[in-house]
Amino acid sequence: MKKIITILLAAMMAMVLNGQVIASNEPQKGKWSTFHGFVEKMPVGLYGTWIISGRSVQVSPHSRVEQNRGLGTVGSYAEVQGIARGDTFRATTIQIEPGGKFLVVESPDHKHENGRFQGVLKHLPKEGIGFWEIDGHSVLVDKLSQIIEAQPAATGALVSVVGYYRNYTFYARQVVVK
Repeated sequence: MKKIITILLAAMMAMVLNGQVIASNEPQKGKWSTFHGFVEKMPVGLYGTWIISGRSVQVSPHSRVEQNRGLGTVGSYAEVQGIARGDTFRATTIQIEPGGKFLVVESPDHKHENGRFQGVLKHLPKEGIGFWEIDGHSVLVDKLSQIIEAQPAATGALVSVVGYYRNYTFYARQVVVK
């Protein structure tokens, strides 16, 4: 009788463990898992291939990207849930967490790690100084920002931005209007 109970308990534990999400920073191929990391690269918009802490992550319209705690941008810290298939991790959920590596002062002279992206200008203030919206990213263009205009800055123009994050704000240091 003890042998039967032991076998049944072992079988039930195997079934329960087979359906659980595995929390690890090393996703196991073919199993649901979760990992955390910094967004190193992402497509314009949310869908496509993201690079999170060196891992290729596929984000589709079926993936849920939760940005209620922070904005999904290069440098953001994220929790990723999904399944590993080959060398690619297919995300079901990405939760952007507060903070990120761009929020930390990198050296005593207050230099910050740079970020760079390109997108379509959706909105800019009349004077040019203030918050610009570039493909859903809010970018602060201030008196220290260098603006290079191959064409006048206007809604719909393609722009390239170089800058850094500090306290959830992306400060543009160079904006090139293409």
